[in-house]
Amino acid sequence: TAPPAQREALLTALTAVREEPAAPVFAHLVLHTDHRGPLAELYLRAVQTLGTLKDPNGIDALKTAIHKGEWWAPRRTAALREAAAAALARIGTPEATAVLDEAAASGGRGVRAAARAHLAPSSAPRRGGR
Repeated sequence: TAPPAQREALLTALTAVREEPAAPVFAHLVLHTDHRGPLAELYLRAVQTLGTLKDPNGIDALKTAIHKGEWWAPRRTAALREAAAAALARIGTPEATAVLDEAAASGGRGVRAAARAHLAPSSAPRRGGR
């Protein structure tokens, strides 16, 4: 409910934290903050920061984030999914790559596109019968 200037100052201060012990806080924000409305920017920055921290503890929250979105907000949904896929790719552990593989293979169309864009060419699921 803070005014926009205060909200921006809080977001800047919060996302300036680049230490691994902060990862659970950002994962909590991703899991418990609405990705719409006045906290949408906080949500997006929390997703991006999880990737920057490269902490495997954020993988579950990012798995949830890559599948979030609404059909009536395609641009916002694509941006959120792109951010989650990029964060998973930055984490780069086998578990993070497995989440991307699963999303690329069985997610909705937008989820598949976001995941495939961040998979290594050799691990991306192939289309067609060849």
